[in-house]
Amino acid sequence: MQVLLLALVSMVCAAANDFVFKLYARRHDSTGSYLAIIGVVWAGVFMVCLPSFVCLLDYKTAAWGIISGVFSICANILLVKLLAKEDVGICATIYRLNLVPAALLAFILFKEPVTAPRLTAIATGVAAIWLFSWPSRKSASAFVFSFAIWLTVLASFLRAGMGLSYKAGLLNGANEYGLLVINGFIWIIGGIICHFAVDQKKWRIPPATLAYGALSGALVCGIVLFMMLALKYGDASLVLPVTQMSFALTALAGIVVIKEPLTSRKCLGIALAMVCILLMGVNR
Repeated sequence: MQVLLLALVSMVCAAANDFVFKLYARRHDSTGSYLAIIGVVWAGVFMVCLPSFVCLLDYKTAAWGIISGVFSICANILLVKLLAKEDVGICATIYRLNLVPAALLAFILFKEPVTAPRLTAIATGVAAIWLFSWPSRKSASAFVFSFAIWLTVLASFLRAGMGLSYKAGLLNGANEYGLLVINGFIWIIGGIICHFAVDQKKWRIPPATLAYGALSGALVCGIVLFMMLALKYGDASLVLPVTQMSFALTALAGIVVIKEPLTSRKCLGIALAMVCILLMGVNR
């Protein structure tokens, strides 16, 4: 029961964070400064957990922290930009399906076992993405929507790259908290670059951006902390599927709070995604 509760708290934090991402994206303020503030909170919180600051100088921790951090910040910049225009339920669902490309690459890179449930899960996840991306009518707006969905798929692949980089780093002896702290610093650097180069904003940061960034930073720390605790005391086959189900809550919040449309296609796509993630948790 304790493990399930910890996993559920992580899931709620993820759902809330995706929804906060959507609320911030609708403001059309600087994406870069928002993510940089999240990075400040992230790095600050997990710096307290470091066994020693010396581990940040370890080349394995530093290298894999930078690699995973670059994947992570690029994925989230893309996600926030897309949430400014697209349905949060669909974007969150596709983003959380990063388990699909992660599983495919894990088969190749880490020689993980290829099982029937995981192959079925991959097929189900691909079907969900295809359902979301298929235009309901032939028009310019439908084409743009479909293109945006495939950009969300790209963000999901980048997020999978982050997860695989974490695994590779840990397998090579990197410190787990060191990876998280370096990720936070990469978010700060990447956010600042995005603020000036992509968003083309000036130095001034509105108070609302600081507030949104601090809130998302706290939620991101909650996602990671409670997931790590759940994995410490329970099986990954239980914890990971539960934490990845956050998109269902995010989609519900989008429908209830900001009146996003509830369609049969969205319901079917979310249901397929849920089946995909549940099958990913089956070990054999």
